[in-house]
This record gives sequence, C-alpha cells and structure tokens, in this order.
Amino acid sequence: MGITNYLVKKMRVDGVIREDEYRIYLYGLEVLEIKVFALLLAMGISMVFRTTHFLFALLLFLIPIRKYAGGVHASSKGKCLLFTELILLAAELMWKYSFWPDIFQHLLVGLGIVAIITLAPVESKKRRLNQQKKRRFRNISIMFGVFNVICYFVAFVLGWKIIGSAISLAMLIMSSLLFLTLPERMKTS
Repeated sequence: MGITNYLVKKMRVDGVIREDEYRIYLYGLEVLEIKVFALLLAMGISMVFRTTHFLFALLLFLIPIRKYAGGVHASSKGKCLLFTELILLAAELMWKYSFWPDIFQHLLVGLGIVAIITLAPVESKKRRLNQQKKRRFRNISIMFGVFNVICYFVAFVLGWKIIGSAISLAMLIMSSLLFLTLPERMKTS
C-alpha cells in the first residue's frame, strides 16, 4: 500500500529505522493499515445497514477466539480483507433480515464449541506452533469458547437478542473457519 511504503522509506532515509529493520516495519505497518481499513470499511457498511451495535457485539465475541483457534486463512492480504468484509456483511445481513428460532441459535453455539474443542488450534504456514504453544492456544481457545457459551446462555435468559445472535453467528463463523481446514489436515496426516 502506498502510504505504508512511503512512511517506512521515509523512516529509513531519516535514520529512524535501520536497513535491516525495513522489512519488519513494512510488514507491521501493512498489517496495521489493512486492519484499520477493514474496521473502517466494516463500520461504514454497518452504518448503512444500521447494524453497528451488532457488529461490535459480533467482533467482541469473534476476535479473541479467532486469534487463538486459528482456522482457514486467505492467501493474500487483499483476499483476507475481501473475505473478512464479506463474512461480516453476511453476518450483519443474516442478523438484520432473519428471524431464527432459538433452537437454531442453540445449535450454532453447540456446533461452535464442538468445533473449537475438537479442531483448535489450527496451524498455518505463517504460524507454526510447537507443542507447548499448541497446548496453550488450545486451552485459551477452549476458554474463550466456553466463555462464549456462558455469555450466550446468560443473554438468552435475560432476553438480550443482539448479544445472543452475535455470539451464535460468531460461533458459526469460527466453526466454519475451523471445518474448512479439514481437507488440508487430511492431506498432512
């Protein structure tokens, strides 16, 4: 991206960073730039559909578990941005225009916790995990999954539909991302 390239080159020329740090700073700022852009785009879309509260609830329950459980990843930053936005848009539209029976949401939450317990964490080419880290990520993934289940049932009992829907869709997204890694896992087994 142009702004990132310009900033990192300027930092190198001005002596703020060393030559050997150039690629590290470039990568870090590119990741930051794409995440900020993705968040702003998602917020803009949610404002258009008037689903901003739902988006924040969804991200609150999805981001922590996604960080540790992993799942399928896109092959480039651009594809990642596109798929992330499409997934968030689909979730927002599903929430806005669907009237799901409670049993369906219960099933999504159940599917999510089963997927997390059985499949998390998922390694990727960029994120290799040694046994100790794999155990740690697995435990944290399960902890966040159980937290989501508890929050879901509290929201259900209290009648907080937006929270319950956000959690059930976060668990659907997470289980989908985990199940999509099965073909790759079968190749490596």
